[in-house]
Amino acid sequence: YSTVYNCLDTATQSITVLPSNAGYICGSALLSDPRDPSISYRTYPIGTKCWMAENIRIGSRVVLPSQNQPQNQSDNCIIEKYCLPSDNINCTNYGGLYQWDELIQYGQTQFPYQGLCPPGWHVPTAAEWSDMIDQVAQMSPGVGLASLLQYASGFNAKLKGLFYLYGQWAFTSGDPTATMYWTSSKNNGNPIARGLNSSNLSVSYYESSKANAFTVRCVKD
Repeated sequence: YSTVYNCLDTATQSITVLPSNAGYICGSALLSDPRDPSISYRTYPIGTKCWMAENIRIGSRVVLPSQNQPQNQSDNCIIEKYCLPSDNINCTNYGGLYQWDELIQYGQTQFPYQGLCPPGWHVPTAAEWSDMIDQVAQMSPGVGLASLLQYASGFNAKLKGLFYLYGQWAFTSGDPTATMYWTSSKNNGNPIARGLNSSNLSVSYYESSKANAFTVRCVKD
């Protein structure tokens, strides 16, 4: 190669090729995240799609200035996450919570975004969420969707809380409990989220501020 001074030079660089998820069979084994060997996820087929059965938890926990009011996640080449107050420092039990720009990695990939999902997976669109809900509703007609997504569909939703508009945790204890899941879609410039709570049998539709921090499920490409 030529240097900035137009001098010829050579260099040696090792490249590690990580295994792809192209041949992964949904639900057959844990899905390993090649970016962090300590992380793996359960998956479950719903309709024609393969969904994660756990919230993603990639990244480094942001705790400053305090757990009650963490610093904002930022475009700093570090994947950042919040952990629920009831979880451990690695968000192992309930997954990470991400502000929307952090989730989609500040638009570095095209819609529908891979974002923080492992290679071969992407943040589900609002349409994919709607299709999944329709498939789950057919499993047990007459049963509330929120209950099906928690207990009967393999989706295994966890209603443990969310972080709202920079300032506070919500629905982390007491009744009702609730959670919100990001989609990769927007309407009127606002990202769309889908929500579940313990007092309503439906699944809500919410056009959210990007500043909120919600959990995420990924779907296979």
